[in-house]
Amino acid sequence: MEPEARQFAPRRRDLPVREIADEVVLYELKTWRAHCLNPSAAAVWRLCDGHRNVAEIARSLGWEEDLVWTALQELNESELLGNEVPPVTGTYMLSRRELVKKIGIGASVAFPVVNSILVPTPSAAASPPKHPRLTRPRSNG
Repeated sequence: MEPEARQFAPRRRDLPVREIADEVVLYELKTWRAHCLNPSAAAVWRLCDGHRNVAEIARSLGWEEDLVWTALQELNESELLGNEVPPVTGTYMLSRRELVKKIGIGASVAFPVVNSILVPTPSAAASPPKHPRLTRPRSNG
């Protein structure tokens, strides 16, 4: 199957999703990982329903396909997609710098970004330090 015709779906559909400001946070309970998607990455992730290909996602968002491929690569590296994003070649393998030149400098803020972190378990979280002014004075008696 040609990479352009491939359809993408999330690895898991039951992840808790929280929208915070203009970003989306996905939390994996089994692996204790949180993924923060900026608005561009979140828009692509929402459209990865297993029925749309890259061209359809790009058309839905009004974007260049190169930008959708960039988002898919970010989502794939964070292991948020159920199927692998194929290695892309040709016009789809543009660097961020080349992509900025192609679609315009103003679009650089729209680059899809996914930040993933390991969240500590509650038992591994550190207790807050005691502040000297907040402790009770000891009595001398």
